[in-house]
Amino acid sequence: MKRFAIVIPVLLLSLCGIAQGIEFEIDARYLHTFDQTESRSASETFTFSQPINDSMALEATWSFTRHQEFEYNAGPGFELSGLVNIPVSDVFSVKAGLGVNYQSVRVTWTSETLNPTVITVDTISYSSSGTDGFLCDVYENSSSDVGPIDPGANYTFINLVIPISLNASLLHERLNVGAGINFQTPVKAKSVQEVLLLKSEEIDGLIHCTYETETRRHNPAARIRNAQLGVTANIGYMFSKRFGVVVGIRKMVTGTFSESTGLYDQLPDDKPGYKPLQMNAGLTFKF
Repeated sequence: MKRFAIVIPVLLLSLCGIAQGIEFEIDARYLHTFDQTESRSASETFTFSQPINDSMALEATWSFTRHQEFEYNAGPGFELSGLVNIPVSDVFSVKAGLGVNYQSVRVTWTSETLNPTVITVDTISYSSSGTDGFLCDVYENSSSDVGPIDPGANYTFINLVIPISLNASLLHERLNVGAGINFQTPVKAKSVQEVLLLKSEEIDGLIHCTYETETRRHNPAARIRNAQLGVTANIGYMFSKRFGVVVGIRKMVTGTFSESTGLYDQLPDDKPGYKPLQMNAGLTFKF
């Protein structure tokens, strides 16, 4: 009991000593994300049916390699964080906090078919009645009539951010260098994409097809990774005890997109996926 009575005051004094050195900061930064490219190749199959009379059709199955090129072009981003700086020695401290950032990225892609090879050719039963299948008897227009469509998808994110870093204070606490991790999760996400559709209807026993464009908006964006982890490095200089500047670099080690999506079949999954590299710069205020 006596030992317990001695330990309690010692712990309280230690906590008071640590609390006296705790600093609070507000950190505001501009985020610049570098553009990124990615290549993908995958083997696929495709089956095509062509009627040869009113009751029979020729069905062919092809194998091919689909090669895709993706380009990620990020827009300007911003981040605002509240931080707590806890000293662990005369030089080192642990800094952690909570923040929010805004980021955007435009994804464009191209796709080409390589090495097409016929695997099988069969004759199958076929009925010309109804609208089953994708064959069109009459095209009301062509894809060029609806004009060129936007070849990409635009994503915007508002993320909740939790930064944690180990920092060293040098030059009489003027210079601060640190390294750590950055965890973020989207609290609001939006995606916009223009798509080309081929719509069909049966008129007098014939299938009439029409090309149309449609702008699709998803909120939240489909299949965005909820847990995103990055590594960070920062260097800051304090002009006074309260005001300073900070620059840093951040590399995400988990991808933004969790997997390929239905509407966004062309978008890659997370192997390797979009893992942004960012430079950031801003102001810090201590109080």
